[in-house]
Amino acid sequence: MKTIKKSALLLLGILFIASCCDEDMKNQDVTIEANQAPAVQLPAKFSLKAANNMFLAIGIDSILYASEPDSLKAEVFETIDMGNGKSVLKASTGKFLSDNLSYNSKIDVIRNKASDWEMFEIIKVASNKINIKGIDGKYLSADLSTNSNISAIREKADAWEVFEIIEK
Repeated sequence: MKTIKKSALLLLGILFIASCCDEDMKNQDVTIEANQAPAVQLPAKFSLKAANNMFLAIGIDSILYASEPDSLKAEVFETIDMGNGKSVLKASTGKFLSDNLSYNSKIDVIRNKASDWEMFEIIKVASNKINIKGIDGKYLSADLSTNSNISAIREKADAWEVFEIIEK
């Protein structure tokens, strides 16, 4: 008998809450699965400035570097939301950034198609600053000790793993 009373009270509580909701809310599916989180919204076209105050650029070896002092010569990217909180970054060359695990996790720009190695998680740090995680969950870094090449080598995000978004 106590179980029936508890169930009835619970049902009444649910009905009361449902009746208090705004009509628009009743008609919306507000469930967002954890693995379906939307990616951070970035401008249509943008450049990235690293913690060393240099802009990202593609070297002649197709590796991404934080080595360009001139914002006009910086690489221009666009992002494509792939769902599940992942995005791909496309360079002005039409090629995709890739977390090349077989090349010491250096970020290269050689892929014509986006697959798993080209998927990144963009994490908002401030209104115009982000962290970027590669395929293995490590953060992209512009560490000067690695010749300013961008590599996905950090377990946690610190100063060298922050990139400023410059809208183009």
